[in-house]
Amino acid sequence: VCSSDLKELTPRDLIEYVVVKIADEVTVDVSTHAWKVEYRDAEATHVTLDVEGVRVPCIGIDKLIESKSTYREHDRLDVIRLAELKRR
Repeated sequence: VCSSDLKELTPRDLIEYVVVKIADEVTVDVSTHAWKVEYRDAEATHVTLDVEGVRVPCIGIDKLIESKSTYREHDRLDVIRLAELKRR
């Protein structure tokens, strides 16, 4: 489901749809699982970043790499780049 208005979204949307796309100034995908990684597994390894004074919780790099381990070509390229970032 795609929405440009956050007020339209309901908790049911997150339960019913694999991905909820929020299209505003930037596009954000919200999902309870990504490929084989479920929210509860990702949450256990999350990190919080400060982005211009806003605390943003993010999936840990190992789980992010796991979530990108799909059959899609652009995900394979992401895994290569993420593995490089992790080595640094």
